[in-house]
Amino acid sequence: MAIARLWFILTLLGSLCVNALADGTYFGNGSGPTQDVVEIKPTIPFQRAVLKFDGREEIMLVESTLDAPSGTYGWVIPLPTRPSYVKAVNPAYIEQSFGLVKPPIRHADGDPRPLLALATLFAVIVLTSGLRHRKRELGTRILFFALEAAIAPILYFIFFTNHFFNPQTEDARASAAIPKNSAEKSVDVESLGTIGSYEVSVVSGETGKPILDWLKDHKLIAGDEAQPIIETYAREGWCFLAAEIRKSETGPYPPHPLKAVFDADRLIYPMRLTGVQDDPLHLELLVVSNREAKVEGMEAWACDNRDLIISVGQMDDRDREIYADWRSGQYAMAKQNQVWTYLRGEFEPSQMQRDFAVDWKQMTRYEAEVWDREVAINQAMGIAAVYLAIASLTIGFILVCLKSLTDAKFAFGAILALALAIYGGSWWYAGIKVVDSTYSRNQ
Repeated sequence: MAIARLWFILTLLGSLCVNALADGTYFGNGSGPTQDVVEIKPTIPFQRAVLKFDGREEIMLVESTLDAPSGTYGWVIPLPTRPSYVKAVNPAYIEQSFGLVKPPIRHADGDPRPLLALATLFAVIVLTSGLRHRKRELGTRILFFALEAAIAPILYFIFFTNHFFNPQTEDARASAAIPKNSAEKSVDVESLGTIGSYEVSVVSGETGKPILDWLKDHKLIAGDEAQPIIETYAREGWCFLAAEIRKSETGPYPPHPLKAVFDADRLIYPMRLTGVQDDPLHLELLVVSNREAKVEGMEAWACDNRDLIISVGQMDDRDREIYADWRSGQYAMAKQNQVWTYLRGEFEPSQMQRDFAVDWKQMTRYEAEVWDREVAINQAMGIAAVYLAIASLTIGFILVCLKSLTDAKFAFGAILALALAIYGGSWWYAGIKVVDSTYSRNQ
């Protein structure tokens, strides 16, 4: 059965002000040394960030998945003011934060086809009852209709004891001060040294050229499309957090998250550098403040003021050097009635040509109803079957009571019953949020 207008809502993370710039990452389109060499443009398919804002200071924890071959890359994050604190953070803080706020996914492992078949059979019987008995007296027609409609309780029992209305849920909730170095020309460079798995610097200047020169000196190649954006940010007084990372993996890879603390009188999520890529971006934000956050183009899937306490256990021996200064224990991502908002959005490059301003409103406690996409379609078909049965029963009774039932009136009634069934399934589907079964880091 067709279900009209099934609204598929994806989800994943776009990130705060981040763009990857390739460093010497090339591939040859042939095997010989005379073949042309082409620069590989990295892509960021998925970004997520935790933003904490108190009206004066912003704390940003950002994670950006880089999809590119192995090589050395620069992660460039525009910041409206110079950060007072920068540090690599344990990925578990990001992972657990989003795990606590993501709505659980509902599952129902039912096959709607038997129910649809039964509902269709029932609809045919009760809708055609008036035609088959139209030469009989009204009382007789109603009696035959009642006998034929007795199948309805069976349909009702099958559906309401079926797992369609008893879905299972898969709950996802289960530093140092910055040293200052000398500036050269109109560019100010603060080398932060090794932070986590990065070599990090803060770069600022009155124009974009010295910043671009600095990037080139460090073999961080900004493409032509990124240069005017860097120039604009520089003229607006922004600085740049430049993190160099060596990627040994192939395919999508999320480097260790970074944490930056900086002064801000308004929460703005820079996106213009991210918008230079050719592919869409999935963005997830967790905003913690004193009110509910809203961002144009993003949907709020959850909002509450309950505490978010992150508990991180001991790390194993892997990456001992990287994790050396990451302390285990508990951290309050949100506490004392702070309001947190979980937002999701999918953005094409054309939608990332502007920075995202975070606006505010009074908190409304909310958690979206989230279903696995394939299961939701089955559920919608099951609901459409029930609507078909109820509509057919009602319309069939009206047709039986008509003094003269024509073929045209019967056809109109049958089409109306089918339309109501399609509407019922579509209406339910449009009121929920749908994700792929990989509702996790990458969805």
